[in-house]
Amino acid sequence: MANITEVVVGATRKDLRVTVVDEFGNPVDITAGFVRLEATSEDLPTVEIDEAGTLYDPANGVAQWAEIGTFVTDADMGSKLEATYVCRVKYTDAAGKFDWGPKFSLTYVQAPLEV
Repeated sequence: MANITEVVVGATRKDLRVTVVDEFGNPVDITAGFVRLEATSEDLPTVEIDEAGTLYDPANGVAQWAEIGTFVTDADMGSKLEATYVCRVKYTDAAGKFDWGPKFSLTYVQAPLEV
């Protein structure tokens, strides 16, 4: 599914790649469609993630989101040191039909102290 599980808030170098799969775990050709990353967190219930992605390797179902550390801000985190988001990829095909992929988690953490 996802290639990372922890993200530092504000980090701009990390990209997320997710393979969109069918109910049997096989990659879905997403060439003629659109993808969104949708996520919620019990830790930050008022801060949702809803971001459009790009088609990285569409024939093999791979979508990508760039600079994912920017999806949650320091202001969003407040005094929390970390917040775990339950994520799903929403895939919409050229005919407007849509479905969501399997759940996966991303944990956003505050930036470490600089020394």
